[in-house]
Amino acid sequence: MSKKRLSKGVIIPDKDKKVVEVLLGLNKDASDDEFVIAFRQKYPEDWKRVEARYNEYESLAKKGNIPPMAKPYQYVLNAGQNIRARYKKGEDLAEVLKTMNAPKPKFIEGIPQDLEALLKKLHDKGSYEKRIDAIKKLGKYKCKEVIDEFLAIMKTDPVTDVRNAAYSCLIVFGYDISKPRKAPMYVDKDLKEKLIEVANSLHADFSYDRFASKFQAIYPEEYDLHKYNKNVLFKGWLQQQIKQLPKQHSDF
Repeated sequence: MSKKRLSKGVIIPDKDKKVVEVLLGLNKDASDDEFVIAFRQKYPEDWKRVEARYNEYESLAKKGNIPPMAKPYQYVLNAGQNIRARYKKGEDLAEVLKTMNAPKPKFIEGIPQDLEALLKKLHDKGSYEKRIDAIKKLGKYKCKEVIDEFLAIMKTDPVTDVRNAAYSCLIVFGYDISKPRKAPMYVDKDLKEKLIEVANSLHADFSYDRFASKFQAIYPEEYDLHKYNKNVLFKGWLQQQIKQLPKQHSDF
């Protein structure tokens, strides 16, 4: 029997925005009851989620030690506590809501503080996934350093998805450029010799996982390119390559 777990996820999406919208229909000195009733009426689905999550807590609390959750009434009061206090002090909630609804900038005009670390990640030839992640983070900053790197990557990276990620960021920056060419098909002419070298560095009874880990350690760039190109077929492909090694290396 599987162990019951507490549901995950946000209970009240856009909580602050909804609190503001409720308060805009109330006097700034509205009572707790008035606020909770107004919230329930305006956002009944959110109220149901609060109740459902609380019931889960109650059920699990009887079977073990878990952090307590406020009852639905108090939970909603807690959710609105900060903005209600600001409202009572005279803050203009209409302006607050306008700020909340304003579109967020797609990027910042400036250099990221962690530029050096992100560039190091961007140049990690042993992981195309790390390079794409670095592009996503660098793509939040429009500056000469980032633009130059992205332009170079579009032409030189051995992985098409990495080239396209850089291209997408440059389009967001406002550049009118052509989509990059696909990266050349990767051909590993010395694959057999490399795999024999990996096998020779292991005990004769090595497992697939040990072989794959060693392959990645000795030839990180080649390993990553094969993994990218083979995708979900990578494991089966590598197992087949191992079987085709000289007899003393093919049993795993």
